[in-house]
Amino acid sequence: MSGTLRATTPRLARATAIAALVLGLIGMAGCAMRDLPIVGISEPRPPGAFDTGAAKDLFADGLDDIDRFYIEPIQVSTVALNGLGNLSTVDPDFRVVRAGDSVRATEGTMQAASYIAPSDHDSAGWAAVIAGILDSGRQKSDKLRASTPEALYQVVFDGSLHDLDRFSRYTGAKAARDNRASRDGFGGVGVEIAFDAGIAHIKSVIPDTPASKAHLTIGDRITEVDHKPVAGMTEQAVISMMRGAEGTDVTLTVVRGDTPPFSLTLTRAPIVPPTITYRREPGDIAYFGISGFNIQTAAALGAEVERAEAEMGPQLKGAVLDLRNNPGGYLDQGIDVARLFVSSGRILTTHGRHPDSEQQFDAKGPDMLHGLPLIVLVNGGSASSAEIVAAALQDLGRAVVIGSRSYGKGTVQDVLRMPNGGELILTWAKLYAPSGYALQRFGVIPNICTSGDQSSAAKTIADLRAGRVDPAAPLSTRRVADSLSEADQLAFANACPSRNTASGDDVDLAVARAVIADPALVRRALHGSSVAAVH
Repeated sequence: MSGTLRATTPRLARATAIAALVLGLIGMAGCAMRDLPIVGISEPRPPGAFDTGAAKDLFADGLDDIDRFYIEPIQVSTVALNGLGNLSTVDPDFRVVRAGDSVRATEGTMQAASYIAPSDHDSAGWAAVIAGILDSGRQKSDKLRASTPEALYQVVFDGSLHDLDRFSRYTGAKAARDNRASRDGFGGVGVEIAFDAGIAHIKSVIPDTPASKAHLTIGDRITEVDHKPVAGMTEQAVISMMRGAEGTDVTLTVVRGDTPPFSLTLTRAPIVPPTITYRREPGDIAYFGISGFNIQTAAALGAEVERAEAEMGPQLKGAVLDLRNNPGGYLDQGIDVARLFVSSGRILTTHGRHPDSEQQFDAKGPDMLHGLPLIVLVNGGSASSAEIVAAALQDLGRAVVIGSRSYGKGTVQDVLRMPNGGELILTWAKLYAPSGYALQRFGVIPNICTSGDQSSAAKTIADLRAGRVDPAAPLSTRRVADSLSEADQLAFANACPSRNTASGDDVDLAVARAVIADPALVRRALHGSSVAAVH
């Protein structure tokens, strides 16, 4: 899962206190994003070289962040020792144990290092121990020495975070760079490629980018980048060559059909991967697919809603927000998407250990659809920010939710940029729907479930019309689910089991179209789902 990322203002130094939650910044695991600038990075060292000072700085930052911001209090000493203990996965003969006031590392029968144990919350002290043991261990152990510093950082952080929740994790510099590109964009030309037999085929062109302005089209083949043949390169190498600093040039050699190759020099521009798709459904219904929540999701959706209204005018009967298999993304973007369709009421509440995690977010209005019927599709792949949108629109009586029980990732993660360019992702707060229930575990329960006994859209609609399905009942139970017995909780969860079928599954959409076409069904599906706005 991408998650719910919390957006915060950058800090110029790690010691600066965490900023309050900022809306409208940048916004995939529910994730709260704190993306910080890299300060004072030295020149890269040769592969395999180990810099004890750099390792100490890295772990000092990481341990301090865990100590201050993780949702539950935890001792730095425990986290550090768990990380060091994980080195045995690289070399089973390398052991780190604490004996009283000492921390000892051994390689087989030989002692590799010994340190006086710092106090339980001394992040800098334990970082020095980790860096020293890594340095000594590489001198004593062939297996540790064969691992790159980045690989060892990953091993230690994996061990440190193992006993925390499943969404807290560390990603190295390369993976973190790719994640930031998905969330915040990158310098590029605006094409997506499919690599086959040494040829890069263009499979999509993002509108209003250098590629679209140069009239590159789907099916064009890129044979050279900056006059270097792509044959023999990996797909990632080709992508890396096309990306670069905004404002710089890249030359592509392109083959189109049977015409001779031609070259184009494009100036790289900011590229943010699109997350919104729009189409006109039968019955004058606007369909909006949302694949994730990045820096531009809310604005892009707002623009597509305006496009649908201009295209259909008074014929527009309603809209569908398809959040199936949407893993989440930026917290603020999920809130802003919900705000597009409600004029008043509580959107979300967050609670955690850090004072800044106590937040409430309300609607600002106006409703862009002016009260027209709204359907939200969810399934077992809908998580975090996607669940924020579905829960808010459902709880406020604005939308009918159709599909299967969502993933149940009701936490916010802080994404902290590390000195090496990696990212430390820590769970920071829990998410609560407008009516007060926690999104964790059970997620969002649809008004109309399509993963139970219903075998078709026709049967689902027939049952709804005949009163054999009560769309309000799951909501009432959902709000008290945590107080039920274990047996009742299991029965509740199994009544609408999570399903991760592809977003192309048309049963949900067929039900959505039928509901929108029948105002009586809309009223029945929404009956009892409204809650009083909390102020």
